[in-house]
Amino acid sequence: MRLLTALIGTLLLASCSESYRDLDRAFGQDETSNTPPIAADSFFITNLKHQGVTSFHGIAKVRVSPGRIELTPGAPFMRSLSIPASNIAYCGMTCFGTSDPRVDLLIPRTGSSITVKNKREMLDWCWDNKKAVISGADERNWEYKGGSLPPQSKYAAQLDDRTVFEKQAYQSCLGY
Repeated sequence: MRLLTALIGTLLLASCSESYRDLDRAFGQDETSNTPPIAADSFFITNLKHQGVTSFHGIAKVRVSPGRIELTPGAPFMRSLSIPASNIAYCGMTCFGTSDPRVDLLIPRTGSSITVKNKREMLDWCWDNKKAVISGADERNWEYKGGSLPPQSKYAAQLDDRTVFEKQAYQSCLGY
């Protein structure tokens, strides 16, 4: 009964989520790839144009592959999202203490930020796809104040050195 209630709640939330609809219009696909999902059963969407957070918790699947991220909400009648790396400007970090790190994917085309609760595999994807980790201040300026994302050159040095990249991820996790 609890699962049914959660599923109905997810369907109702998703059906009225403009944030999900924006991503579906841009990146929706009817079929999923055969890439195995990573150990992440949740993702969260925020959007510059729409208030609130859309949460797909407990039934979602996240797949990473070279050049793209695939998100499957897991709810009936909802398409998967297949987002090319070229549409992701930056990665970021949101952390709720040291035991709950999450990686943010910033997507300017739709004004979306997708947060995935899986630090290691997501950060590896960011590194492999040359997506720098943005500072917490720059991410907040874009998400909450409507500012512009900084030029890629601001974070270019971290893409040449994994140690610098990991240090920026740690600083971003702390909010810096």
